[in-house]
Amino acid sequence: MKRRFAVMMLVVAMGCGIFPVHAVEEEKEPVIAGITMERKSTEGFLGIEITSNNFKLTFYDKDKKPVRADFGRALLRWDVTYKKAQERLILTAEGDGTYLTSPRVIRPPFNFQLFITLIADGKDDESETYVIRFRQ
Repeated sequence: MKRRFAVMMLVVAMGCGIFPVHAVEEEKEPVIAGITMERKSTEGFLGIEITSNNFKLTFYDKDKKPVRADFGRALLRWDVTYKKAQERLILTAEGDGTYLTSPRVIRPPFNFQLFITLIADGKDDESETYVIRFRQ
């Protein structure tokens, strides 16, 4: 009887925070901003999104942690709904070097097939290409 009472008091004390219980927190998987693409040439990822009506292409390693961009430019093209033509845009390195962006404003709606070509600086033959359905 005394033992049962002692166990019950211990459970109540732990629930009230008198004896702190440290739960083991699981490490959360990092989140890639925007639409995620798996890299073809390296074990890594790309994230493409539109922030403040500008494209932003971010580079990640295999653990989904931001890394420096290994390509200096990216060519983007897509069909638009407000005219019978394609829009084209070149992204360049900005900020801390982990992403490519452009100051040009993109008009909505953001629902189109996006063609991405990554271009290495000074090397015309080295590139990567991706085609995705962009929706935001």
